[in-house]
Amino acid sequence: MIFAKVAEERSFAAAARATGVSVATVSRAVTRLEERLGGRLFNRTSRRVALTDFGYTLAERASKIFAEAVEVEDFARESSSRPRGLVKLAAPQSFGERWVAPMLPEFFRRYPDITVDLHLTDVHIDLIGDGDVTP
Repeated sequence: MIFAKVAEERSFAAAARATGVSVATVSRAVTRLEERLGGRLFNRTSRRVALTDFGYTLAERASKIFAEAVEVEDFARESSSRPRGLVKLAAPQSFGERWVAPMLPEFFRRYPDITVDLHLTDVHIDLIGDGDVTP
């Protein structure tokens, strides 16, 4: 992340401000990354930071990966915020017909990713035990 921010800002100081860390922390992180990768990512002068060819190639690929990661995270966040799944419901016949069934069309419009397994009967149903009907 720090490498990408330095590449974007073209400045260790600007990257430090953007990430909320010190310039020394940014510099050490980039140096450690360069050591791990075995090549220089930036040409540094006292006034300027520029990507090397190696750094440019990595920054370009990292940018694509980062964009995909953001897209996946947005999809996951959107998917997890919508209720979905199966609701098992057992109710006495008369109660279900009078109160539950009339509510279902609006419920399904509001929550299209929810499936309802509705059992209307006056016989006791054990929903936990596989929904077996017990006398």
